[in-house]
Amino acid sequence: MLSMFEKLINEHGSSTILKERITLINDKYEILQTKLDLSEKENSQLKKDNEKLENKLKEYENQLSEQSNQIIKLPEIQISLLNVLFANTDGVDERLLAEKLNIDLGTLNYHTDKLLEKGLISHPGFIMGNSFTGESGSCEHYISKEGRKYLMEVVGT
Repeated sequence: MLSMFEKLINEHGSSTILKERITLINDKYEILQTKLDLSEKENSQLKKDNEKLENKLKEYENQLSEQSNQIIKLPEIQISLLNVLFANTDGVDERLLAEKLNIDLGTLNYHTDKLLEKGLISHPGFIMGNSFTGESGSCEHYISKEGRKYLMEVVGT
């Protein structure tokens, strides 16, 4: 009989311990489930944020592509004209400029007008002629800040 009581006590003690362990396991499971739920929410938010960032990146890449297509492509003669002006800190007389580029004044005026429209050269400075000597007036051309930037960044002079 005593052994039956002993067995009953052991089984009851074991079941109490087992019940406590099951409760502990359930508590840990609930904690882990809560962490999992939070992680899934965070993951979902991160996926949304990532999608937004990828869309922004595509938008910026498109803008960059559009801007690179807008880079001014100049004829070689205009690049040469800018290089001559770039090399001179003072203005360059239009006759000397035409001579250096081996072009006539009409062609020079056409190209300086185009560069002026694009903001790559400054408005020319006028030099008055001398009515006593018969020397006619002329223009001096100067490269603008944008022109220097174009040569350095686009052409790579």
